[in-house]
Amino acid sequence: MTKDHSHSGIGASIGSSHLEQDKARLLDLELPRQIIDALALYDVDIRFCGGVVRDLMTGQLCWPHLDIDMASPMPPDQASAILKKAGLKVIPTGIAHGTITVIEASDPGLKVELTTLRAEYEPDGRHAKVSFIDDWLADAERRDFTFNSLYMTASGDIFDPFDGMSDLKAGIVRFIGDPKDRLAEDYLRIFRYFRFYARFGKTAIDPLTATALSNALTYIDTLSVERIASELKKIMEYQSLATITMMDNLGVWQALTGGQVWADHYADLLDLTRGHEGANEGGQNAQALLGLAVLLSATLGEGLAKRVKLSRKETQSLIRMATPLLPQQLDILLSPNYRQECWRLCHRHNWSLADIMGAFINSVILRQTNLPSTKRLPSDDLRQQISRIGRAEWPDMPINGNDIRDALDAESAPYTGKQVGEILTALEDIWVEQGFVPNRRTLLTRLDAIRAKD
Repeated sequence: MTKDHSHSGIGASIGSSHLEQDKARLLDLELPRQIIDALALYDVDIRFCGGVVRDLMTGQLCWPHLDIDMASPMPPDQASAILKKAGLKVIPTGIAHGTITVIEASDPGLKVELTTLRAEYEPDGRHAKVSFIDDWLADAERRDFTFNSLYMTASGDIFDPFDGMSDLKAGIVRFIGDPKDRLAEDYLRIFRYFRFYARFGKTAIDPLTATALSNALTYIDTLSVERIASELKKIMEYQSLATITMMDNLGVWQALTGGQVWADHYADLLDLTRGHEGANEGGQNAQALLGLAVLLSATLGEGLAKRVKLSRKETQSLIRMATPLLPQQLDILLSPNYRQECWRLCHRHNWSLADIMGAFINSVILRQTNLPSTKRLPSDDLRQQISRIGRAEWPDMPINGNDIRDALDAESAPYTGKQVGEILTALEDIWVEQGFVPNRRTLLTRLDAIRAKD
C-alpha cells in the first residue's frame, strides 16, 4: 500500500469560485486525464505536483501554456509501457531519475512530466543517486521549498505536508528542513531561492537561510552556466528591488561578477519603467538584460555574459545597454527629434529598439545621478519619453541604391558601388535630419545637387 501522510492543510480549505473553476479545468485536461485513467487500471495513485499545484492554489496558472508535473509510485519503465499501450507518446527524458515526458499525438503542444516517487542520496551539489519509493511524504522531503511540495490528487484534494500554503500567504520562502542540507543537494537552489523570493517574498530572510546561502556561494562554479543564466533571467523578470538588494548584501553579485553592482540605479530603473507603456520593449528577455545592464558596468556585464554563456545577440545587447550613450546622442533622444537618433542606431548600427531603450534608460539614470537635484529632469517627463522611444516609428526611405544607379546610368556616369553607397548615405542624412519628410521627388532633386558637387 502506498504511504500517504495526508493532512488537512490550508491549501485544502481554499474554496473560491475562481480556484474551483481552475481546478476543474486542470483536472479535465485530456492528457492528464488519459494518464490518470490509464494508470488507475493498475490501482496506481497519481497526483499533480510542484509548481502547477502551487500556481493553481495562488491563482497564477498561465493558461494555456501550462508546465504540468505529475508523480506516482509506479517505476518509470512500467508507467511507460502502460501509457504507450494507451496510445500516448512517451519520451524517456530522465528515466534514470524516474522522469518520463508524456505527449498526446493530437496535441503535441501540451506535455506532462511524470516522475516516480523517489528518495535521493549521495548528492554532490548537482546530482544525486535515487531510489524509487512509495512514500509521498518522503518524496516531498527531498524537494526544495515548502510551497513546492504541494500535491493534488485526481479528485482535487490537496496534500500540503509542510504547510507551504501558509508560507505562500505570509510571503516566506522556506527550505524544507535545514537550508544547508537542501543547498548541498543542488547548489542551483541558491538562485532558485532568489527567483522565488522575487516572486513571492514579503518577509525578511531568516539568519539561518542567509548564512547557508552565503556559504554555498563557494560552489557556484560547479553549476551548469546555462542553468545559472536561466535562473538569472527569471530573477530579473520579476523586477524585485528587495531581491536584488538581498543578493548584493549576501555577496551573490560579487561571486558572479567579481565587482560591485549599483542597486540604487536598479531602484531608479524600477521608478522610471514600472507600469509605463513601451518600457518593456523586446519582451521579458530584453527586460532581464536591461536590469543587468543598469546593475553592472559594461566591463562587468561583458564578463558575466561570458561566464554564463549568454548568446552572441544577448551579449551584444547587454553591452550596448550597459555602455553610456554619448552626450549628444542622449540629448537628441531626450528631444522631440528622438526618432532621428533611433533611426541612426537601428539602420546604421543594427541596434534593436530594445537596445536603444536600454541604453537610453541607463544613460538617463547615470546622468541624473551625477546632476544636482535642481537640474534633474522630472521623472514624469522621462517616463513619457521612454514610452515615446518604445513606440518609435518612421516611414521607409523613399529611394534606394537602385534608384540612384538608374538615375546615374541615364547619363552614363561612371559611378562605383562605393560611390552609390556614399550618395545614398548623404541622401539618408538629409531625409533623417528633415524629420523623414522629403519625398522621392525631392530626394532625387537633391541627388542632382550632390552629383554637381562631385
